[in-house]
Amino acid sequence: MNNFQEGQYTSYIYSLIKDQNYLEAIKILNIQLEVNPRSRAALSLLGYCNYLTGNYGVSADMYEQLLKYYPEVTEYRMYYSQSLYKAELYDEALRASNAIDKPEFIHQRSMMQFAIKYQKNDLVESVKILNNSYADRQDTAICQGCVLYREGKYEEAKSKFEDARKLGESPDVEYNIGVCCYKMKLLSAAHTCIQNILEQAAKSHPEIVLQSRMDNEGLRGNTASSPALL
Repeated sequence: MNNFQEGQYTSYIYSLIKDQNYLEAIKILNIQLEVNPRSRAALSLLGYCNYLTGNYGVSADMYEQLLKYYPEVTEYRMYYSQSLYKAELYDEALRASNAIDKPEFIHQRSMMQFAIKYQKNDLVESVKILNNSYADRQDTAICQGCVLYREGKYEEAKSKFEDARKLGESPDVEYNIGVCCYKMKLLSAAHTCIQNILEQAAKSHPEIVLQSRMDNEGLRGNTASSPALL
């Protein structure tokens, strides 16, 4: 990497990230961080890459350092809270989210705090947060459906997820509807949801359909990544 000029170096790092070669990017960025421990670019990209590789604790550390140097950047507070949440450090994530005060991030903060309370099975506080959130947002409707589902109110949860679907197609929403149908023993409707998920996946990832055809014809292929694409 010593032979790379600065512009080429940056281009190379971003090409690795674009190709989802996060581990190689992390290795190079760690070297850069040793040279310049306060490098905003290195810290930010290390936070991003570690998050995507499931190293949530390391990701949180990167964003915590960024907040020391750039406390005015609210996005870093949001990413810090998200990383702590994914690391299952719920109390720390909640404290971090409380520091998010810019109006444009209030809804995201509410959704983060809902997720924390929901994971801790504190449904009373979860509902209070939702009652103070934007009612016309898809993520609010999804969260409301999740609470109803956990309460065993599958028909009401299904209705709420269907409201969310009206605000935009999503495999996650379709899956939630399907699970509710399954719980209600509406097996035909649940199967329809599975078909809808596959159709949506085929639009975004046509290689899944191609692979399925290859498998049906007896051809060998690597399908290990297909479930993750859904």
